[in-house]
Amino acid sequence: EVRSLAFSAIHWHLTAHSYRQQHDRFAWQYTVMDNIYKLTCRIDRTFGQPDPRNPDRDLLGHRWRPGALGQKYGSPMPTAFGTGDAAVLSGLRNELIHEARWCGEPIGYSVSTTGHDLVHALQYYNAQLILGFLDVRCRFRQTSDPMQLQALDIY
Repeated sequence: EVRSLAFSAIHWHLTAHSYRQQHDRFAWQYTVMDNIYKLTCRIDRTFGQPDPRNPDRDLLGHRWRPGALGQKYGSPMPTAFGTGDAAVLSGLRNELIHEARWCGEPIGYSVSTTGHDLVHALQYYNAQLILGFLDVRCRFRQTSDPMQLQALDIY
């Protein structure tokens, strides 16, 4: 199952780049991040378990997953996701999945700068997380600016 999840994450991370609409790219990239979360839970059985010291912070909830993945793999969560948790990211996800809306409008009728920035940050973050679960040690995994081109700088 781990191999299948890893293949799916890499395949859909790359395939999602071929979609033109913001909401399509976002949906597939978010699915990749969810896949990486499940993969990480399979690799590390303690990952994603509730923290007895902080029971209000449910790592299984969507707004906490990006930060938990970033801590696990040593990648900073993009600021576009929200501060502290990923409330902006999970809010857009909930609107898309549960309400059939994108950026406040029916799917396909709106684009926004926020949507663009989130898609770009999510693509960048997923690339970092993929390198993380593959245990590729490189400087790229530690950078936080998705607008800056980065070399892998493997060490």
